[in-house]
Amino acid sequence: MSYKVAVKVTGEPQWNYNAQRFATEEEAQAAGEDLYSRWTLVERFEVQESADPVNYKWEDGKAVALFTPSLTNSGRKKAAKPKKPSRASKSKSKPSGLGGIR
Repeated sequence: MSYKVAVKVTGEPQWNYNAQRFATEEEAQAAGEDLYSRWTLVERFEVQESADPVNYKWEDGKAVALFTPSLTNSGRKKAAKPKKPSRASKSKSKPSGLGGIR
């Protein structure tokens, strides 16, 4: 279990969240207060329980990411790089235009 900050923004009926999950309610409260002081469109915030794993801690007045494999390795494969055409497949025709006229 962890704690997350829920934010209501002016003009939006739903709660909004970021990916930060804290071990304690107090850490999440401090993060919410910090967010509230910096954002201009926040109407209100609250701390909610979350089933997500803890991935941040509140330290020296800021959120600090914790090292976890899920944050550094998403399990996605790298996209294959497009292959460059081989020299044999390149066209060897002369440029059009004036051709051999000098």
